[in-house]
Amino acid sequence: MSVSQTTLFCQIGETEWADSLVYGAREPPRPTITAGSHLRLQLWMPQAHLEATMPREQGVRLVRVEEPTYEVSARVRRVAVRELYRIQPPRVVGYALLDSLPPMVLVLERMETKSVEELRGKFVAVTGTLMGTFYKVFWNPPFSSWLDAEVREVRDGPGDNKVLEVAI
Repeated sequence: MSVSQTTLFCQIGETEWADSLVYGAREPPRPTITAGSHLRLQLWMPQAHLEATMPREQGVRLVRVEEPTYEVSARVRRVAVRELYRIQPPRVVGYALLDSLPPMVLVLERMETKSVEELRGKFVAVTGTLMGTFYKVFWNPPFSSWLDAEVREVRDGPGDNKVLEVAI
């Protein structure tokens, strides 16, 4: 199944989704994000299957809607590495901004600093869960690429997560 240029599915984590709900005194919480809502959205993939490849046509292909899982082929535009000292033992997290349409950020938690830095300018093939963030407070990487999106549908995702179908 190929992705149209305007419609994507992305998973929203349970913590961020819970923060978007409105709680009433006598009613169950109700969502503030529904079909028709407009959002500023940051797309990202947590640790995914990643390999450097020969340059080829850039693309984004939907593999499974449920999580949702995508295959992305793109050049790495920027990389950055952060050392997280507040976590014991300290660890390194890498970030790679893909030159994909739409742009997305890879969050690379199990790569060495040198390996992350070597991705800059390389062409990669990535398969993983596409996540979305709509609250800036939940987005902490050193760079971003926010998109304007309209929610078409909200579905239940894995666990207490939600999957949004969005038009960009």
